[in-house]
Amino acid sequence: MTVNEFAALERQLGAALRLVDGVWWRRVRPFFYRPLYLFRPLDSDPVHTPALARWGGLQYPVRVGAPANSWLHYVMAEPASPYTQESLGKKDARAIRVAQKKLAVERIELVGALVRPAHEAYLEFQQRTRYQYKAERRNLDKFAAWAAIIRAFPKLLVLGAFVAGRLRGVSISFRVEDTVFFAAFFAANEVLKLGGADLVLHTVRQAAADAAGVCRVFATMFKGEGGHDRFYLYRGFQQVSVPAVLRIHPGLALTLRCCAPGAWARLCGELPVGNAGR
Repeated sequence: MTVNEFAALERQLGAALRLVDGVWWRRVRPFFYRPLYLFRPLDSDPVHTPALARWGGLQYPVRVGAPANSWLHYVMAEPASPYTQESLGKKDARAIRVAQKKLAVERIELVGALVRPAHEAYLEFQQRTRYQYKAERRNLDKFAAWAAIIRAFPKLLVLGAFVAGRLRGVSISFRVEDTVFFAAFFAANEVLKLGGADLVLHTVRQAAADAAGVCRVFATMFKGEGGHDRFYLYRGFQQVSVPAVLRIHPGLALTLRCCAPGAWARLCGELPVGNAGR
């Protein structure tokens, strides 16, 4: 997808975006923005930015060696290729082989009879994780509306994990310029027990490695808070740090430094002790 197509998808999914001088900005917190596509460093300080950022702030990546005052931390596989099942460690390769005997991973379209079993898998995911983002999708009608949005973007790679012919897990990934986003994955408990998470991630990574011009597979922003990051880091992804410029309202900066130093440190990209980036 182009960045504009990426923006159209994200807006349909509820993201708050602003297009200013050719740059799409995402509101990540009230009055605070970052570029939607974080893998294109801004070569110069943007003159025009979202109006509300003047009361909060913004942060954007810059090239290595450019003036910077903060860091952004990504969890990703870079480069995306070469990658094969054989390039994994013995334990990971075996887990994928075992999963391949018990699960089928196929490209699907979330339409018709597949919507309800996908929703059932989503409910199990919700009960297991207590994940609150867009939790209204626990309602079948809301979930079906989300599935309709996904269908409207045919460049998405939607994979289904099947157990004995029944859909029990769904992943969504897509490519924007030279970056593949492993954007979403939810599954029933049995899929995880059978190694479905490893198999789906392997399928996406293999597709990315086979596609010409893909430089990286992005999973999530690094938070250093345990499980979610660790899942990818244990499976060959890296925590990658890039320099960034942080512009923030002076009054807000002073308040954060004095009253919420931990939040200020995270905003500046300071890593917990023991988490070294590259």
